[in-house]
Amino acid sequence: MGNPSQVFLNIEAKSLRELGALLKSADFFFGNEGGPRHISQALDIPSYAIYPPGTTKKEWLPNASERFQGIEPGDMLTNQELQKLSYIDSFNAITPDRVCEGLFIMLNKFLKPRLVSEELVSTQNN
Repeated sequence: MGNPSQVFLNIEAKSLRELGALLKSADFFFGNEGGPRHISQALDIPSYAIYPPGTTKKEWLPNASERFQGIEPGDMLTNQELQKLSYIDSFNAITPDRVCEGLFIMLNKFLKPRLVSEELVSTQNN
């Protein structure tokens, strides 16, 4: 990713309350399915998650909407195909290109208007 200043890789929370406070300051959540993703959704933060084999969106993202989405191996393969594959091979069905396809649509929808607005304000102030 080239280490852009807007991306933080070493943030750590020591409690659920601290994690909630950190997430509340976020504009978007991208990551693995799990507790932080659930907290971000509860805080109404748009999110895109990666669901591993055996963890279906139907079960763990029952209220999917344009603000809350994700990708799972079942998006690329049929149930029959998935049953024949190992866990690793099923996970590898989620390619970076497919992740980026869904992620970039969401980023453009939920972050781009805000970033453009901030750039206009910054330009007007200079």
